[in-house]
Formats: sequence, structure tokens, C-alpha cells
Amino acid sequence: MSTDLKDFQPLFGEAKAELEAATPHALLPFLYIIQALDGSKLRVQITDFHSNTWETVKTADQLEQLRDEVGIGGSWHDFLSYLGAAFSSDNVKLILGGPTSSVGGYGATFAKFTAQKSKGMPRVSIYLKKLADPLASDAMGNISVEIFRAFKQKSDALVMAEGHLSQMSVIMASEKEKTEQLQKQLETYGFSNKKRGRKVASSQSIYPPMRDTSLQSEIDATPLQTQTPPETSQPLVLGKPPTVKSKARAAPASRRAKQRGVHLADNDD
Repeated sequence: MSTDLKDFQPLFGEAKAELEAATPHALLPFLYIIQALDGSKLRVQITDFHSNTWETVKTADQLEQLRDEVGIGGSWHDFLSYLGAAFSSDNVKLILGGPTSSVGGYGATFAKFTAQKSKGMPRVSIYLKKLADPLASDAMGNISVEIFRAFKQKSDALVMAEGHLSQMSVIMASEKEKTEQLQKQLETYGFSNKKRGRKVASSQSIYPPMRDTSLQSEIDATPLQTQTPPETSQPLVLGKPPTVKSKARAAPASRRAKQRGVHLADNDD
């Protein structure tokens, strides 16, 4: 299992200091830093920049032991993530202890650095040793420099973000202006179309459409022709008129009269 710490980002914060088994006493604020050393060690430093400066360095094996004590399962990355979340929360404390007569914030002989991500979650406890000059001064200097570097990094990032935001504001203002101009053009175009439509409608109501009277007169002058059934076409023979067939042929008048006379004579007999 890899126990590399090169990706561990420094942690800064303020710890709530309190005395162990003693009358509550006002203590100076404590600032701390947790940072990786050469990718294989983790160093914790905390100070009130006065008479209490504490430190400890944990190797990878010691961190594994701490992991077992705390009871953090999962991968090594999960353990480091929990450490970061716990020591970045509001549940970070520094508990000072020692002889009852010497505990007043100045004569503490041991310190326990604790953190908890949230109530009900595992508590991490790290014991520290007190530093004396010049190590104490070095630790206070290191904390000051690292806090300044972190502040500078955050400040530069903020300036860059503000510059980017300013550029975006200029672009958005330009795009807004273009949109407003386009909207005005569309409104002007729509108004002109409506005005043109009203003119056309008014002209149609005043001047009704003209009809072609000449064409109508020609239609009125043309008589209606009745439809006749087509005649049967026959071939024309030279010298002979075309014959027309009829369904019933009438008898000649002389024959009809003669027949009537004969019929009358038979009746006299």
C-alpha cells in the first residue's frame, strides 16, 4: 500500500485551547500548520507566538498506527482525506496539561491536538512535544511564512478571478448591447410591415378590384347551343345523296288511301 504524502496540501487553522482538569483560564489564540516533509513525513506545529510552541513529526509507519487507532477504513487516500476534513473543521482543539500548580497557560508540560470531522465521527488525537528556543522561534517563523504564502496564493487567485470576471462583464455588456440593437431592428421591421399591411388593406377597401368587362360581354353575347345527338356518319358516294336510316318507314299516301277504300267496300257487303 502506498503511503506517499507528496500530494498532501498544507492545512492551516486556529485551535481552541483549553486546560486539562483545571479552572478555565483565558488563553492566547493558537495557530497551527500541518504539512508534508519530503513526501514521507507529516509535521504538525502549533503556537500562540508567546510561550507555548508545540510540534511533532509523524513517519509513514506512525501514521499507519494512527490510522488503526482512529479506525479509519478504506484506502490510504481516504485516511488522508479524513485528516484534512477533520483538521479543517470547527472541532479542532489543543488541550494543555501538566502539574496543577504550573498549568496556567505557561507551565504546561504536554499538549494533545485533537480534531473531529463532525459529531459522531472518529476523533483524531495527536500528542505534541513542547519546543524551546531556538526551535520554538523557527517553528513560529515557519508558520508565519507558510501562512503568508498561502495568503499570497489565495490573493493571486482572487485577483486573477476578478480579472476574468471583469473581462466577462465587458463581454456580457457588449453582447447585451448587440442584442438590444438587434431587438430594435426587429421591432422597426415589424412596425414597417404592419404599416404597409394597413396601407394595402385601406387601398383595397377604397378601390375595389376591376373586372374585365370585355371578356364578360363576349361571354354574354355568345348564344347557348343546345346539344344534339351526333349523327351516324356514312361514306359519301359520288352522285348519290347520303341515305338516312329510320326506325319506322311510313307507307305512301296513295297506298294508304287505296287500302282505306277497299276496307269500306267490304263493310257495305
